[in-house]
Amino acid sequence: MRFDEIFSIWILVWFILYCIGFVPYSPKFVLIIGLIHNFILLTIMIINHARFLTTIQFFFIIFITKILPLLLLRNVALKVDDVIFSLIYFNVYLVWLCMNGKDFYDNIVISINSSVNDKTDTPIMGLFSKLEKYLKG
Repeated sequence: MRFDEIFSIWILVWFILYCIGFVPYSPKFVLIIGLIHNFILLTIMIINHARFLTTIQFFFIIFITKILPLLLLRNVALKVDDVIFSLIYFNVYLVWLCMNGKDFYDNIVISINSSVNDKTDTPIMGLFSKLEKYLKG
């Protein structure tokens, strides 16, 4: 999978743009939904006995991309406009996937299978895998 095919990356970009004042709508709603999705994946990994190191790496990614942003937004009230923009933003992501010959459902299945089978189909997990190989020599 490429970076642009992962909605979590889109959310992280949105969070950064919101923090610097470029986007007026808070990503808090999609961060909460994303955190729930990621914890479901983490639970699936644990139930299916994924490698401990892979599970820790995935938790680290969740912390950086979801938990830390939510902590920084804890005092930001969630508004209806934020939710509406979230839905529009998600639809833009779906159109982007479609324009690139990808399918949202397939992306979800790939991320679940990757998580369960210790594959590195996502870019960030791939970076962890390369780092691990480098450190092992």
